[in-house]
Amino acid sequence: MNTALARLLVEAASAALGRRYRNWGIAMLAELEVAAQNGRPLRFAVGCFCAAVVQLPRHSEGRFGLTAYTLALTLLAPMGAIQIGSVLLGSRQLLPHLDDAPLSTLTVTAYQAAVPALVLLTLFMGLGHLRLAWLLLERDWSRATSIGAFNGDGGHADDVARRPVPRRG
Repeated sequence: MNTALARLLVEAASAALGRRYRNWGIAMLAELEVAAQNGRPLRFAVGCFCAAVVQLPRHSEGRFGLTAYTLALTLLAPMGAIQIGSVLLGSRQLLPHLDDAPLSTLTVTAYQAAVPALVLLTLFMGLGHLRLAWLLLERDWSRATSIGAFNGDGGHADDVARRPVPRRG
C-alpha cells in the first residue's frame, strides 16, 4: 500500500515537472525503487512531490497549470455546481418572490410559463460551466471556445480563437 501510494506521488511529481524537467522525473522514478528497498518509499515520494510543487511557479507550464486548476476549481466548477444545484434543489432565484408585492394574474401566469425554460437554461449553463472547466484542464481550446460561445459570450470566443497570435521578436 505504501509503495503504491509512493509511486502515485512520484508520478504526480514527475507530471508536475513538465517536459522541461522530464529527466528529473525519470530519475525520481528510478530512485523510488532504491527507496522502496530501503523501506522508506513514502518519505522519498513526499519529498519528491514537495520539490515538484515548489518548482511549479518557476516554469511556464507549471504557471499555466496552477492558473488553469485555480480557475477551474475555484470559479467554473462551483459556478456550474450552483447552477445545477439550484435546478435540482429548487431555488427561489428561478422565480422572483411573489409574496412581496401584489401581482396581476397575467404576471403570475407569465412567470409560471417561463419557469420550465429558465430551469432548462440554468441546467444547460451549469453543465456548460463544468464542461468548460474540464476542457480548460485538458487544453482543448477549440471545444472550450464553442462551449464558451454557447454559455453566453455572444459568439466572441470563436473570434478570439481565430485571431492570429502575434509573434515576439
